[in-house]
Amino acid sequence: MKDEEESLYDTDEGCFDQYSWHAVLEAGFTVRYRALANALTGLEPDVVQCQEVFTWCHLRLLRRELRGLRHLAFRRSFLGPAGGLVTFSQEPLAPGDYVRLRRPTKDAVDALSSRLTLRLRGTLATVHQSTGVTLLNAHTSADSAGDWSPRNRFAGVHRAQLSHLAEIVNAASRPVLMMGDLNTAADSLFYREFCRQLDAADF
Repeated sequence: MKDEEESLYDTDEGCFDQYSWHAVLEAGFTVRYRALANALTGLEPDVVQCQEVFTWCHLRLLRRELRGLRHLAFRRSFLGPAGGLVTFSQEPLAPGDYVRLRRPTKDAVDALSSRLTLRLRGTLATVHQSTGVTLLNAHTSADSAGDWSPRNRFAGVHRAQLSHLAEIVNAASRPVLMMGDLNTAADSLFYREFCRQLDAADF
């Protein structure tokens, strides 16, 4: 385990489960993470893709609790996994790539919260070795206003990031299973535009 943690990518692979949570810097996150890990363990998933695992403390806790998913992939950064993205698996995963999602033009970024979090939004792509499927773990910026109209202040961010994500999926040479937190309503204009850019099915 120590050798894995010191490598650039930790890659230690189906049913696939995806969970996201908001426990960063909140009191009691240890209890929440343990409850989440217990729930996941009961499902016996082959793969779990997580977002918002921003620190090494969060990762160590999940890694300790998710003992049945001993293989994992993430890209190292100073504070923790890059973009907070980690993929856990029962079977080996090939090393993958972390890509930071495209920044929109300066004029399109009206919200201060978006400007501060753009560096934390990206994708992690790994290959599930037994199936050859590319697992794409994605996290885009949130719309704290809950306004999905084309004139909302997050529109430029949504369009830039979802367009970049579609490009990543369409450029893949293998079958892709994408999971993550897209922070976009399924009935929104932005999500419909995103789906039109893809030759894909929404599960």
